[in-house]
Amino acid sequence: MKKSRLLTCITRYLLLPRPLAVLQYACVSCVVRRKVVELIRMVGMVLASFFGVRKRANHEADLANVNMMLLPFVAVALALVIGLLIVGVVELIVDGTSSVQGF
Repeated sequence: MKKSRLLTCITRYLLLPRPLAVLQYACVSCVVRRKVVELIRMVGMVLASFFGVRKRANHEADLANVNMMLLPFVAVALALVIGLLIVGVVELIVDGTSSVQGF
């Protein structure tokens, strides 16, 4: 049976004797992967809140496990991206129809 990646990182920390400075950075890939997964989960939570398709139980469970310091920045960034996407699509439509009419 294969060990999971996280379990491998934990066993590296616990079983191998290393100096403290090396021990802090021994499993950077695990930390980075955890942060990326947390960011993706936060983006999904914010998008679901924007569109109102979240169940209350799921929303409360996500709020218990989210980094509240980063959440407002993710929400503002996603609002800007969605706003710019809407403006871009409208500009493409308006610009495309003005040349068709011959004005």
